[in-house]
Amino acid sequence: MSKKTSTIYTCSKCDTQFPKWLGQCSSCGAWGTISESLQTKQIIEQRTQASYPTAIMHRGNTTNTVVPLTRTSTTISELDRV
Repeated sequence: MSKKTSTIYTCSKCDTQFPKWLGQCSSCGAWGTISESLQTKQIIEQRTQASYPTAIMHRGNTTNTVVPLTRTSTTISELDRV
């Protein structure tokens, strides 16, 4: 796991959090109460394709040849995972 730091903005009156700075809190309506703070998130690193076993394909009942298949990478991580 790795850590990622991001900026979060919090209202000092009602503790509502926002992803960007606002002059007025949209939750409680107070002006000038939003302050900047840092937030640390832990990110689970995705496994690489090399950590998964190679698939084996069987070609029908007429042959006993087993051909290992290689995984083809797309740029879509969810598709690569399944």
